[in-house]
Amino acid sequence: MKRSILIIVALLFTTSAFSQNVIQLFNSANDFFKLLQEEKFADAHATFDDTLKTKLTEDGLKKLWFDMGTKFGKAESFDAIQSRSQGEFFAVTVEGKFSNGDQNFIVGFNKAQKIVGIFLAPAKTAAAYLKPLYADTNLYSEKSVYLGPAGPMSLS
Repeated sequence: MKRSILIIVALLFTTSAFSQNVIQLFNSANDFFKLLQEEKFADAHATFDDTLKTKLTEDGLKKLWFDMGTKFGKAESFDAIQSRSQGEFFAVTVEGKFSNGDQNFIVGFNKAQKIVGIFLAPAKTAAAYLKPLYADTNLYSEKSVYLGPAGPMSLS
């Protein structure tokens, strides 16, 4: 009996610790993009691990951010929407909304919760409609219909 209670308590603590870690990663990712929105590039650069700091300088980060603004417009909001563990790293997907479109980012964290990589997630493409295999196109015909102000069927 004591053993099963001890196991249950241990599971609760590990589950709680893991969920706290995920929440911290979400908050770290959201805070990083908030710093970029506020143009606090030195503070944003400080969240990188040492390897990324040497690869992506503060000026490089600033240029990257302004290039994103040129392509997608003014940044409106960022929300962490998903996390997953990949070996010794954690990947957090952040949904970015801009005035001219949306762009998702994947932010990689190490175990010390320092950013080790920033990646642009591939854009989602809408699948083209395909007619079902059982549709017999000889049994019906398609034609375009337009509703507008001119003609006997006008909406007024």
